[in-house]
Amino acid sequence: MGNPRQADETNDLLTICATQHCRPILSYFRNSSEDTVQLTDLIDHLEKEAHGDREQVSGQLYHSVLPRLAEVGYLEYDKRSDIVRYHGHSELEALAVAIANR
Repeated sequence: MGNPRQADETNDLLTICATQHCRPILSYFRNSSEDTVQLTDLIDHLEKEAHGDREQVSGQLYHSVLPRLAEVGYLEYDKRSDIVRYHGHSELEALAVAIANR
């Protein structure tokens, strides 16, 4: 039988990948040579990518997506400077690529 903790971690990563703006953020950093970005630039990118409302995009980032990605160690968000710093997460990135290639 598999490790229950590992299964829980995998479920958490899949849940994160299912979040609306998560995969575009993963794609943004995968395709960028930079490991830091101003939050406003990331919002601009997601607004264009998802054809979404800026207020909705920023609200989801602040309250859901960034905290979840920070919790698993994928990135760090500094609220004082509004800078997002990419750290990466091989399992999360592999899942996002696998989902994108389906």
